[in-house]
Amino acid sequence: APRVATRWGDGGGAGFAFGGASAAARAGAGPLTWMALLLALRGTVFLYQGEELGLAQSEVPFEQMQDPFGLANWPLIPGRDGCRTPMPWQHDAPQAGFSSGPPWLPVDP
Repeated sequence: APRVATRWGDGGGAGFAFGGASAAARAGAGPLTWMALLLALRGTVFLYQGEELGLAQSEVPFEQMQDPFGLANWPLIPGRDGCRTPMPWQHDAPQAGFSSGPPWLPVDP
């Protein structure tokens, strides 16, 4: 499942932008604007890891993929590992400060 920042930010997913992605970009609408819109909608809001920071979907190479669904359907569907990568804590630390050892999935650069 792609993160909100991936679907709505950086020009991707024009169907989620009012007037197209380029119109949203010209208006200065970034991931934080779309998250504010999501929070204003009626119903229960689910925020997945990384959405509150505006992190984009990571691209996990096939060799490092762990998701059985992604492995079985590669290359048609990239799997769910891209939204399961470790949460970054420090930009300049090894493994982004998430762990001192190698994590289960690669840290997005």
